[in-house]
Amino acid sequence: MQGINKVSLLGNVTKEVTLRTTNGGQSVATVDLATNETYKDKSGKSVETVAFHRVTVFGAAADNAAKYLVKGQTVFVEGKLAYSSFDDKDTGKKVFKTDIIALNVIYLGKPGGAEKSNSGFKSNGNGAKKYAVKDDDGFGAGVSDDEIPF
Repeated sequence: MQGINKVSLLGNVTKEVTLRTTNGGQSVATVDLATNETYKDKSGKSVETVAFHRVTVFGAAADNAAKYLVKGQTVFVEGKLAYSSFDDKDTGKKVFKTDIIALNVIYLGKPGGAEKSNSGFKSNGNGAKKYAVKDDDGFGAGVSDDEIPF
């Protein structure tokens, strides 16, 4: 039986996107995302927890993320989990890390409803904004003008 490795997150960008380029010329963006969860504890008191995630975006989608995503913006990410490890230079200990490799990214809005200049975001009347990136190979090759719904 074949397994499934799928992650769906709806959260807010916690800092500006980091963009780099591989030796082969491919763009790679790192997006730090926070997701909130609220539940009631045994006493009935509402408790909110926050989880932090590192999302990696490749190709033209990485360029778009660096150009359009801003701190505090709401974003929906579909992707898969990827695990890696390395030896810490300072301590010599093995460090394990978990990343989400983005296969689909939907930009839902920005803090305060303000428009980012030259961003391509347009309001739909209720303050929500949307810009999606996805291609057939799952690594996001950008979106043509014909695919943008505004």
